[in-house]
Amino acid sequence: MFKKDFDFNNIIYRSADFLSLSRETQLFFRLLNPIPGDSILSIGANSHEILKACLEINLDLTLADPDRSKLKIAQRQFLHQISYYQSEAEDLPFDDNSFEYSFFFNSLGYTKDPVKALEESFRVTKNYVFIGVINRFAIKGVQKTIKDFLFPESHKLKLFSVFEIKQIIRDLLGDVPVKWRTVSTFDLTGSPILQYLGYSDLIQKSPFGNFAGICVCLQPRFRLKPLNLKIKNPIIKPVNAIPQRCAQWERYYSKK
Repeated sequence: MFKKDFDFNNIIYRSADFLSLSRETQLFFRLLNPIPGDSILSIGANSHEILKACLEINLDLTLADPDRSKLKIAQRQFLHQISYYQSEAEDLPFDDNSFEYSFFFNSLGYTKDPVKALEESFRVTKNYVFIGVINRFAIKGVQKTIKDFLFPESHKLKLFSVFEIKQIIRDLLGDVPVKWRTVSTFDLTGSPILQYLGYSDLIQKSPFGNFAGICVCLQPRFRLKPLNLKIKNPIIKPVNAIPQRCAQWERYYSKK
């Protein structure tokens, strides 16, 4: 099950640095609520702000991206603080349950096979997976859909809705716990009252927000292998058995 809700009293999340982060990044931490020191996998290098924030709370960060140039840019900025792997999201070079957390942050839409990419993330992750996508039902999502229709691109970004992601999760994992929130289309950070409303369920549970964050709580999974056991000197005793109907005929004829 999910850990307790986001802890507003945590000094990390009350700091000015955290409050200065984008609303999308704040939503990431509010849903995932990672424990400092745990391992986390970033599938895609689309947000350096997320990577920097993960390092600032001492998460053991690994980055996997198929684009070598993106990895080099991240390596120049973060040096040896991150483990870097050039890998497709559909074929991650990690063992099962290698990380406590993993996440897609605006990177799932660039994968060749989003369903396979999600399946791989569930395989290598032990506890929670965060999926952050541009919402298909938001104003920006509708605008992009129209733009892609009029001016098709060779590498266009795939858009998803919360309900599409939840259906994929259900098809892959069954009925597992899922939390989701969205970031409002309108900027609600102008005053403390508007900021409070921006973090309320009334706003963040709207399916029309610009950015959707979905957090999946994974269930324990085990890989079973058959055991080849050898039995020394098996004792086999013959069993003398008479079918029931034959036994009845035998008693019948014995009376005559």
